[in-house]
Amino acid sequence: MTEASNPSHDPAALRVSIAPDRLTARLHVPAGFDRALLQPDLCAATLQQAGVEINDKVRRAIDRLVRDAQAPGLEIAHTVARAQPPVHGQDGRVEWRVDENPETDTPPPAPPEPNPNDDVDNNRDDNDNDDDDDGAVNHYDRSAFTIVKSGDTLGHIHLPTVGEDGRDVTGQTLQARQGQEAQLTFDETILLDAGSNLIAQTSGALMRADGHAMIEPQLEIPEYVDFSTGNINFNGDVVVQKGVRDCFTLKAEGDIEVRGLIEAATIIAGRDLIAAGGFAGREQGNAQIGGCLKGRYLDNIRGQVEEDLCIDREIINCRLTVHGSVLSPSGSVIGGRLAVTRQLQINQLGSPAGASTEILIGCVPRYEPLADELGEIVERYEKRRQELIEEQNMYNELAAQGRPAMTDKQREVDLASELSRIETCLQKGRPTLDKLHEVIARECTVDVSVERRLCHNVRFIFAGKAFTIRDDMRGPVQIAKNDGGELVYRRRDGPLSPITDIADVNAHAPRRAA
Repeated sequence: MTEASNPSHDPAALRVSIAPDRLTARLHVPAGFDRALLQPDLCAATLQQAGVEINDKVRRAIDRLVRDAQAPGLEIAHTVARAQPPVHGQDGRVEWRVDENPETDTPPPAPPEPNPNDDVDNNRDDNDNDDDDDGAVNHYDRSAFTIVKSGDTLGHIHLPTVGEDGRDVTGQTLQARQGQEAQLTFDETILLDAGSNLIAQTSGALMRADGHAMIEPQLEIPEYVDFSTGNINFNGDVVVQKGVRDCFTLKAEGDIEVRGLIEAATIIAGRDLIAAGGFAGREQGNAQIGGCLKGRYLDNIRGQVEEDLCIDREIINCRLTVHGSVLSPSGSVIGGRLAVTRQLQINQLGSPAGASTEILIGCVPRYEPLADELGEIVERYEKRRQELIEEQNMYNELAAQGRPAMTDKQREVDLASELSRIETCLQKGRPTLDKLHEVIARECTVDVSVERRLCHNVRFIFAGKAFTIRDDMRGPVQIAKNDGGELVYRRRDGPLSPITDIADVNAHAPRRAA
């Protein structure tokens, strides 16, 4: 505090001290000051002479000082003036309203090193600490990415506020700091609406860095899909620079390209999958592909491909349904079960060791199960319709014989109602079933080309029969269906011959590819 008044330097006079920052002022009443002279006007004048601004708050503080300082012999010092501090403006800020999953930035902690002094159960089940047992976090489901859809509200920009100046004890202005605009830039993938909301203009991954935000329609993963990323469920295209680790799920509504190895993972693509490094499923891999699947090799995976399957090397021990063609002129199909709706073009089918290999041809897996189910329904309705007609005929005969008392009028009404309902269902079901059979007949294709070798123990499943090749054959070999609906084969440019010349027939093979 600095002395601001007391020009006579009289130790018994009133004096004023003002803080260096001019935020407070104190009035000192010495012990020897005559209390009879201590009046509000004198105090105000002393303060005013020292430069203190007199206002209502200061006058009330003077009144309290005069009241409290009446006892002689004691020095009194009261703070009688306080500055009105400025109200600084608040800076604008961005409040993100999307799920940022802050815990996903780091992988799960590694297990602690075992203590050799502890008792260890070497037969412990690795699943004893499964997250599902105690409700803990499933690390596979933790995602490192913020996925948004078009129209989502991503966040809100809070505008800066205006500051209000203050006044110090001398009446001087204390300038307020004004709030600054939020530091955020964004491109056309994000819209700022009239309510200062950030609205996604496209679907994709929300990317934020260095005060800039944008939505990437393609998600690029620079390493692996593993614990660093969690499972992926993206609404666009995904490119993985390395691979996909065991037990992880990679799902995208668009194309998926994996440039490294796909392990025992689940891949779900709305369109194409490019498995440039191959897919080694170890009987746990699963692929559900809405377009084409192109890759280096497939080993022990299950799934279906809506369009064509194009593999460079081998398809080993897989169970796949391909609704298009299998085109692998330099590759092999060894073991497993492969259902093909259209063309099968392969270099080698089966293996010289006689690996059990099943090829379902002449089937349309997309429609045949539906046709079978609808056929069963139509058959049940036809049977029930016949039962109702017979019962209705019985009542009609009784009436014709003049024995109406033996009829049940309510039952006759119920019969007519149920029969009408069944007729309506059959009128819809029969044409639909006929159309399904037409589509199946149109899409049902038998077109197998084996360029180098057709091996023994390859079974072609066709029309409810299994045709098992007896001996290895050098290619090229073609298998087709003749005008009579029978399987035939041709070696090189030779004539068409019944496939029974080279294959044993089992009439009890399953018909469907499912």
